Amino acid sequence: MTWQDLIKFIRLLSKTSITDRELDFAHRFSQEKVPWSNVCAIAEMEGVAGLFYINLRNSGILAAIPTSIRDSLEKIYNDTRRYTADILEEANRLSARFKEAGIKVVALQGLSLLSVYGDPGLRLLGDIDLMVRPKQKENIKRILREAGYHNSMALYPNIFFKNSFCIDIHTHVLNLERIKSRRQIFPSDLNAMWDMAVPLFDQAGHLFILDPYDNIIALAAHALKHGYSRLIWLVDIYESLLMLRNNTDWDNVIIERARLWRQEKILLYSIILVENIFGMKVPFRVRKDLGVNKLNIIERRLLLRKIRGTAGREIFNLLWLCNIKGVANKIDFLKEIVFPRNDILAQIHDDSFPHIKGLTYAKRFGEVFKRVCKNFIRS
Repeated sequence: MTWQDLIKFIRLLSKTSITDRELDFAHRFSQEKVPWSNVCAIAEMEGVAGLFYINLRNSGILAAIPTSIRDSLEKIYNDTRRYTADILEEANRLSARFKEAGIKVVALQGLSLLSVYGDPGLRLLGDIDLMVRPKQKENIKRILREAGYHNSMALYPNIFFKNSFCIDIHTHVLNLERIKSRRQIFPSDLNAMWDMAVPLFDQAGHLFILDPYDNIIALAAHALKHGYSRLIWLVDIYESLLMLRNNTDWDNVIIERARLWRQEKILLYSIILVENIFGMKVPFRVRKDLGVNKLNIIERRLLLRKIRGTAGREIFNLLWLCNIKGVANKIDFLKEIVFPRNDILAQIHDDSFPHIKGLTYAKRFGEVFKRVCKNFIRS
């Protein structure tokens, strides 16, 4: 059993539909000496434990797993179902408050994908990510406080808590307020995206989700922002693309949206990854129009490393650089990544480190240099 076999096993059981050929591989793999504890821990860490459990159960493989691990997976699945139901109730209550205040709010990431997965136990929802227009940000904070939420972390002024709920407030899909040079990557004006957003619950509500095409664009940018560090973010894109392919002219629309938001290559990266990781077939014309023939050696190398499961998240900042025009703009982006603002540095370093600007920057440079070298050297 190789590392590649283990990765392949987890990946093919982390989607809603599995081919007969994939199922045959899964059965053969499960008959070997599988380190089930490690495999299931990886599935949970990657955010795909619900999908993993259901596919193990439906395939009959679940019976081969030690009882304690099987029970743990089942608990994760059932807890996810219950928590998703709780989040939906809370989202409904918040939607009513937003309506009363006359404020339009967009739910991002997990909450926007419930209809994609269908079964509420398949996809764990973490934070409730809400996007608001910048001028409404303080009003939303006030509404959340009136709803019983509180902010107890000075370093994270946009994160609010109430019981088991955590809300993260955004003003842009790519958090331009954190790294301003991302404006070279994604337009700051999202008015068209706001206009095309659709209600999450009903036409009368004030809690929306992005139009399915815009949502895939946002999901692709979000996955790259986090260096594709969790498998579930690629599963989200894969499952969303599957749904879009049921629409007439979907390929032309997704290309148009990618161009509208200047995300041709960002979307292309995700398409290449889901094709190779999950076996999806996307028409070559889509990849061609998004620029597959223009990928440079760095882009191809990094995507191959991710497909093989041998790349850390930090190295994917190089893909952002490949989408920024002009040497000066590239330098500005690198400076802001390596040496972010003081408030961002404070979030990265704990209080035990002396906050002397020169020392902090030196430590930060050393960390980034070490991680990049480690990724280049890794086989």
